[in-house]
Amino acid sequence: MGLLDDFAKGREAKPEAKPEAPVAGRYGVKLDLNEEKVSLTAGQTKEYAVLATNTGTEDDTIRVKVDLVYNSDMPDPPEWTVKLFGVEDKLWDVTYTKITEKEFMLIADGQREITLTVTCPKGARYGDRLNVVVNAISKGDVGAFDAKTLSFSARQAVLAVKSSIGHERTVADAIYARAKAKDVGVFSILVPANFRGYVYVESMNPDRLEEIVRGLRRARRR
Repeated sequence: MGLLDDFAKGREAKPEAKPEAPVAGRYGVKLDLNEEKVSLTAGQTKEYAVLATNTGTEDDTIRVKVDLVYNSDMPDPPEWTVKLFGVEDKLWDVTYTKITEKEFMLIADGQREITLTVTCPKGARYGDRLNVVVNAISKGDVGAFDAKTLSFSARQAVLAVKSSIGHERTVADAIYARAKAKDVGVFSILVPANFRGYVYVESMNPDRLEEIVRGLRRARRR
């Protein structure tokens, strides 16, 4: 063995230390909710699954806060219905109760499954918009929070009205006359020449249009 052998051994690379996993803080909260933008017709409901997780190492009280931000081209837009299931034993109707905050306990690393439903009002007007901001805030540390936003807009619906073959134009004229008399907004009425037996009506008020079609001679709602 030469003198340089011991020197070479001393220069052998030492294995690199593995980075330590990040240590979770005492308080933390996370919301699993896919943010999206969606358009709904009047009376239509959209449902979302929300998962609230206590990511801290301590049991904590989680405060859920729901902010409803309206954006409409007209004053006093109709209210969208926002409800949550799972925050407490009974249904939390944010719109009706006007209560925007509630609390629940979560053990460390615990989870709470919540269902959020949003319904476009039947009196919605074209261009009415709503942002629903769901906040989860730690009571142990208000700096530990998470927030997700859902954006909604009201869009027109297209109703298919079945008519007697050969009377499509008569039915279309009758629907237009009734809609105008009852002040039901109609964007367009289509009578495709190659699709007999149907009339298509575009409007923001599908429920009121159904009332107009009901009882109309040679027509019925599909």
